[in-house]
Amino acid sequence: MKLFLLLHLVFFSLALSAQIKGTIRDNTGRPLQSVSISIENSYLGTSSNTSGYFEIKAPAAERYTLRIKSLGYKSKTIHVYAGDLPVDLQVILTAEAVDLEEVFIGRKTNPADDIIRKAILQRNKNAALHDSYTADFYAKGSFWTQETPKKILGIKLDDEDLDLDSTRSGIVYLSETVSQLTVQRPLPLIEKIVASKTSGNSNGFSFNRARGSEFDLYRNYLSFGSAAVISPIADQAFSYYSFTLLQSFEEAGQTIHQLKIKPKRSSEPVFEGTVYIVADSWEIYAADLLLLGKRISQPVLDSISIKQQYSYHDVDKRWSKQQQLLDVRISLLGFKLKGHFTQNFSNYNYAPTLRKTNEKVLAEFVSDANKKDSIYWSINRKTPLSQAEEQNYRRMDSIERVHSSTAYIDSMDRIANRFSPLQIFTGYRYRNTASNYSIYYKSLLNPMNLSFNYVQGWTVKTSLGATIGKADAGKYTQLRSTFTYGFADQKLYVNTGIKQRFNTKNYATLQLNTGVDASMFNENLQALPHTNLLAHLLFDRSYIQLYKNTYVNLIYSQFLHPDIKVKGQLGYFDRGNLYNATRYTSDDNPVKYPSNNPLSATDYHSAPFLNHHLTKVSLAFDFSFKSKIDRLPKRDYIMEDTKTPKIQVSYSQGFGASIKDYNYQEVMASIKQDVTLGNKGVWAYHLSAGTFFNGANMSFIDYKHFNGNRTHMDLLVGNLNSFLNLPYYSHSTNHAYLEWHTAYNFKGYILNKIPGIRALGWQTVVGYHGLSTKNTKPYQEVTVGFDKVGFGKFRPFRVDYVRSINARTGAANGIMVSMSILELR
Repeated sequence: MKLFLLLHLVFFSLALSAQIKGTIRDNTGRPLQSVSISIENSYLGTSSNTSGYFEIKAPAAERYTLRIKSLGYKSKTIHVYAGDLPVDLQVILTAEAVDLEEVFIGRKTNPADDIIRKAILQRNKNAALHDSYTADFYAKGSFWTQETPKKILGIKLDDEDLDLDSTRSGIVYLSETVSQLTVQRPLPLIEKIVASKTSGNSNGFSFNRARGSEFDLYRNYLSFGSAAVISPIADQAFSYYSFTLLQSFEEAGQTIHQLKIKPKRSSEPVFEGTVYIVADSWEIYAADLLLLGKRISQPVLDSISIKQQYSYHDVDKRWSKQQQLLDVRISLLGFKLKGHFTQNFSNYNYAPTLRKTNEKVLAEFVSDANKKDSIYWSINRKTPLSQAEEQNYRRMDSIERVHSSTAYIDSMDRIANRFSPLQIFTGYRYRNTASNYSIYYKSLLNPMNLSFNYVQGWTVKTSLGATIGKADAGKYTQLRSTFTYGFADQKLYVNTGIKQRFNTKNYATLQLNTGVDASMFNENLQALPHTNLLAHLLFDRSYIQLYKNTYVNLIYSQFLHPDIKVKGQLGYFDRGNLYNATRYTSDDNPVKYPSNNPLSATDYHSAPFLNHHLTKVSLAFDFSFKSKIDRLPKRDYIMEDTKTPKIQVSYSQGFGASIKDYNYQEVMASIKQDVTLGNKGVWAYHLSAGTFFNGANMSFIDYKHFNGNRTHMDLLVGNLNSFLNLPYYSHSTNHAYLEWHTAYNFKGYILNKIPGIRALGWQTVVGYHGLSTKNTKPYQEVTVGFDKVGFGKFRPFRVDYVRSINARTGAANGIMVSMSILELR
């Protein structure tokens, strides 16, 4: 009975709508993809698939006027009458013929420049027409691999799981989205996702959404990651583009001008292609733009093509975006990927009655968004599936059913859990997918677990651990024990911890850590063990200084609000001094290492502090502004807005010390922000200040230590928490302090204008860093460097020249090389 009612409802809803379908070809018979088909004076439309096929469902009416258009072809208007339904149209579009000579006859000035000037003058007025509305949104996106390596980083790729054919090409990602959009500028777009479908992942959520592709040509700049690309109708458009009028034609009783846009300098963040402007109102009618990845310093991105088509509504008296097509080309590590995303905007309402919503939630999936059935999609899909897409859905969904069966999961676990003696050296993980737990052992031979210092000598590290739950959502438990052995001091240090995440909404997390460790005096120098190893291998240098730390520490953190995160700690620490176990660099170069005393590099016998124990408590608040939420049914992704300031305040106290003078209190505050200045670059700053109370004779361990660097290497590009040439403990203090870092990355704004040099793709970066403490004059660093240094698509390096001015030792020069592997910046 339920099935009968469901089928009756489906057929009844179809009967109330017009069934108009058809196929669109050019005059050679070739099917045309992504042709826009809309019903005149409505916000209903669709687009054709790769076979040129389309379907459109519209409310019952006596007559329908279809407008069929595709950039590069003459538009066509077709009338369909109710008595003809259902109808199967066969449409032929003719390519546009452009006669450039005709355009310039009798003109002394370039007519295209006049059109663009008028579009610029009216840009803000036309943009305001779209400041408040609601609309429906449909998107279909896919990635096709055109070239696929058989292995990547030594791992064999499974052709069957990737749905590849004999040529090693095929669809590797396919998804669809149906959502409802709300726009109230200047607030950001809000998207409610009512349906989401991902091929081969019935529990997945598609990422092709409206917000990620909000390319508005009425703005001066269009954002692509950290790059700002100049709009063809930006205030400064004539500084970056030249324009040519290709043709003018009529549609809906209005004159449309087609203009070719050409970059004046191909290395800058600019488009090329065509833009269509409506005469008199100077609104955008359509755009066909190409952006090369090298122009925005994204070498992995070969290109991205953006096609937009707008439709006119007699009642609303405006041109609204109906369709947007994105074509992406990516090549990396032997892959060549082609992405195609079709996006349809419909049912605009420019006089909406808006209910108050949570402005923090930019995107929210309804609870059953990824559970919609095939009947739902057949009714709501704006662009018909191609044959290849239908086959991919069937094949990948069939594979998922097999892969999600208990028998298959257990069999794959048995294969993965097989142990071989080689895994003693490479690492081993036992997993039980059905019960969501795993047990692992990390290899001693992992290069990241190898380090050197002059207290322990060469050290190796391994760990045993377990996980319970799902890492991506909900409760998740991690247990870990780490074992570190030093060959020079012949000591084994063991640390154990348990971390419990309670949810993925406010991310309430509790950690308990305990053990005995050789700890750095400045625990914030996380990259130092790795860069120190390189410094030792290359230059026979070592900069790590350690003390013995026996501890038990409890940490709790959570978001109180998307803009506020709190973190509290309570710990007991028993500290002891350590001394060099090895003194000389090598037999061939018998130079003494500095002592392990940060206060004196030549004192190998005195200790920087007295052995002691104490209890520490701390509380820190992070305040962000304009943080937003991407809300899934079981997880909130909290996204900080780095363009607004982030403030941190903290209080810490040491008490119950075995040496009374070692008790203290400290307060600290910091602020940091990134400021994007259009295509001129990004300015960033980080300021922090703090002071101590009752700490005149406190332990050196608890001093404020500043992140220096003497290895001239870093594993993080653009780190505004660190100095580039400061000795590690030269300015450590137990008094008031002020620290500042600022940098300006021109993002190619300077170098991309210099012939020859702009071909390198480098970006100029300048910086100023400083530090002021009691009884010392400020320490300062001035830096000039180049980012995006490398070759081909591999550009992970940044090289900086550093001029440091130190009141204690005078001026000094240095070079810093930093690297972020495969970082898409």
